[in-house]
Amino acid sequence: LLDNLEITQPNLVQSIIPKVIPLHQLTKVLQNLLQEAVPISDLHVIISELASMNIQKLSNEDISEALRPKLVPLLIQKLSKFKDTLPLLTLAPDLEQLILTSVRQNPDEKMLLLDSGLAKKILSNLNDASEALSAEGKAAFLIVAPQIRRHVANFVRSQLPAINVLSFTELPENRSVEIAFTIGGAEPDESQ
Repeated sequence: LLDNLEITQPNLVQSIIPKVIPLHQLTKVLQNLLQEAVPISDLHVIISELASMNIQKLSNEDISEALRPKLVPLLIQKLSKFKDTLPLLTLAPDLEQLILTSVRQNPDEKMLLLDSGLAKKILSNLNDASEALSAEGKAAFLIVAPQIRRHVANFVRSQLPAINVLSFTELPENRSVEIAFTIGGAEPDESQ
């Protein structure tokens, strides 16, 4: 991909690789994005965004998170027809607050620290909601606060890789959305 971009945009590539970001670091950032099924085919957007970022003190994960808002619309477009309303899964406010508190207390922790019973119930509820959407031919998008997106994605991806975890800042402005299910510690509530 980088070689192809260098053919059409040599100055852009040469001004970024390796001056702003070394190739091995770019590779890791791209792997992070691919791990969450975020398309990286538009490398021009990625390199242009990197050019405008101050990445010296950012981890590869932080760089990946910063790139996501520009790339997630491609993921949504791939999984959902443009004219369709996007069905969303949300967390109940008390559950989202509990997760936010956990992340703030353990900011360097890569895994989400939750009571095992609660974790199982959340995964069960997410699975039920995802299966209900899948039965209708719809992809599952769980929307959470940006501060917890990465942690929730790591938690969910290990058990339910078909659920796409997005922050509400990543939702395209030009798409209509509906809350299909709200996930809490109890049964998933189907929104009316």
